[in-house]
Amino acid sequence: MSVPFRFDSILRIRLAERDSQRQELAIQQSHHAKLVERREHSIRLHAQSLDERRQLQRGRQWTASQGMAWEEYAKQISKDVAAIDVLLAESQQQLSSLRQKVVEADKNVKALEKLRERHTIQQARQETLRTERDVSDSIHAISSR
Repeated sequence: MSVPFRFDSILRIRLAERDSQRQELAIQQSHHAKLVERREHSIRLHAQSLDERRQLQRGRQWTASQGMAWEEYAKQISKDVAAIDVLLAESQQQLSSLRQKVVEADKNVKALEKLRERHTIQQARQETLRTERDVSDSIHAISSR
């Protein structure tokens, strides 16, 4: 008669924790990718505005108000990129932290799975020994008659 694995409920909890950590990591990775995309978009806008400025300066007279408007726009884009850079740095730290949590959760699950595997092997050995003993006892009883 085999004994159930006594840490089975803990293993299920650890599996749920690991799955939750993996899900958090996936969400954070998605958020990080969106920030990278926003940053690249802002940089493209800045490059476009530089091209537009060059074309306007070549084609006709550049007025002071146009220059000031363009400068304001360029500053705003630069501020946006800087703000996104701060968010990206924070996101990168969160990603690192979440990756570490996933690694720890994986280790916890693997340790319990290994323990369960040893338990199963031990149970199988005990069952084999019990069966062999029963067979031996039966043979011994038959031969004693």
